[in-house]
Amino acid sequence: MENDTKTNLERGREAIEKYREDHTKIYEDYNSKTSSEEHTQLLKTLIEKLEEVGYTSDKEDFKSRKTEILHNLSNDYKVFRILESGIEDNPLWKGREDLSIIGNSPGIVIDNEGLKLEMIEMPEGITGHLTQNHEFLSDTSILNHISHSRAVGECPENSRVFILGLGLALPLLYLAQSGKSNEVIICEINKELVKYMKPKLKSWFDSNYPDFKYTLIEGDGYKEILDQGKFDWIFINDDAGIPEEHKEIINNSLTNGGVLTKWGKYNTEI
Repeated sequence: MENDTKTNLERGREAIEKYREDHTKIYEDYNSKTSSEEHTQLLKTLIEKLEEVGYTSDKEDFKSRKTEILHNLSNDYKVFRILESGIEDNPLWKGREDLSIIGNSPGIVIDNEGLKLEMIEMPEGITGHLTQNHEFLSDTSILNHISHSRAVGECPENSRVFILGLGLALPLLYLAQSGKSNEVIICEINKELVKYMKPKLKSWFDSNYPDFKYTLIEGDGYKEILDQGKFDWIFINDDAGIPEEHKEIINNSLTNGGVLTKWGKYNTEI
């Protein structure tokens, strides 16, 4: 029985990897008019494949069936992702350095003008959960640590970096740890988030990475980047991809050989 379970998980994992590959392709050429429909079809294909390998549900409607099947698989698959990433041995995760910045006790940290940061007790420990008008923005779950650490892996050495979207600062933490950047400019449009995070980030970096050079600015990243010169690495810390009208701006802001990374490529939690 154990071997059967392992075989089903391996086949389910192949289906997940196929989903991840196709998911990446969609967001490499993001189109707001078609990407959502394409993603929906990817999910339907994934669920069909998972049902074939034994992850089933007796629910009739697709949404309920999808939710149950993915829930049943996620517990198995999460173990694989965590083990493969090595994140549990990373000091940033082991020491929960993210929590030393934003807070490490359950409760609401920010609740102002629609922005809410709540620290929630999860099986893996305290997790920051950030929403804007009840819509998810970011969190500090172990899977989000994995996705941001993998994204930072694309950053070239000795890079000038622009990050569009602060979130809960995970890309900054992993950049500082990597030592890959010479200068980082991170732009966040939400003034309440900037107001809360700015002094906390300064205190943490002064204590832990005093030589890490970064600047946090408030504003629309697609506008602010126009006055900032060229970058070796641009990270779009947003699952929605780049709006069509801003693609040329981003491409023109890259140095020759510069790298563009979109969080949507790695945020394949389903």
